[in-house]
Amino acid sequence: MLNKDEVLKRARERHTETGRVIKALKRAFNASPGSNLLIEFVKEMQGLPYGISEWSIDKKADCSEFWRVTYYIFFGFDIGSYTESQYENKRGKNIGTNIKNTRLGDLIYYNFKKSRNVSHVAGVIDKNRIAHTRSIANPLMFSKIDYSKNSIVGIKRFLTDLEVASLNIIGSVPNTIKYGDNNIYVGSYQRALMVLGFDVGKTKDDNIFGKNTLNAHNLFQTLHGLSETNHVDVATQAKIFDKLRGL
Repeated sequence: MLNKDEVLKRARERHTETGRVIKALKRAFNASPGSNLLIEFVKEMQGLPYGISEWSIDKKADCSEFWRVTYYIFFGFDIGSYTESQYENKRGKNIGTNIKNTRLGDLIYYNFKKSRNVSHVAGVIDKNRIAHTRSIANPLMFSKIDYSKNSIVGIKRFLTDLEVASLNIIGSVPNTIKYGDNNIYVGSYQRALMVLGFDVGKTKDDNIFGKNTLNAHNLFQTLHGLSETNHVDVATQAKIFDKLRGL
């Protein structure tokens, strides 16, 4: 999970303690285990008025500046101020134009103006939704993933697998979960392993303590001098959180 202090430190560079952004971040970090920091933050920021701003989104933002600042606050890198510069940023991996290939955090770029190559951007929230701000009449909001799909110029992926995994709120992991379990606590444990660089399989945090999760679990134990078990024992839990605190 992302380091709360580091995220708030970056946010405080240009946002006030009583402003919209800091309050939204604090509420996001206090969300229940199994939630997602980015999704919770965007939920809290819904309704943010549309307007031109630079680096501060406490009071207003246009489509590109909202995602520029959000990326910076969470991960510390700048993707650029304008939609064109973001789309041309080499850090972003080109995913094509098929919305079925998107995941959380991808940015979808559109063009609605003949005089420009790219004129709008929206962030992917999940397989069904995007978040964007379009005009004074359309402040920050959620829209369906297929919004204006015929106007899509391209989709860019700026976040690595590890960065996406770090957005998950891990919460507590009880030492009662074991191989074969299927619950949100398994998902929390899977996300912890992913953040630490362990491969839990293609289905990632699916809440199922299956073979791939067991392999990652046992590899973590072996690499840290712990006895291999088919459950999250006290020693493994303590070591997991020790490693997470060190990130």
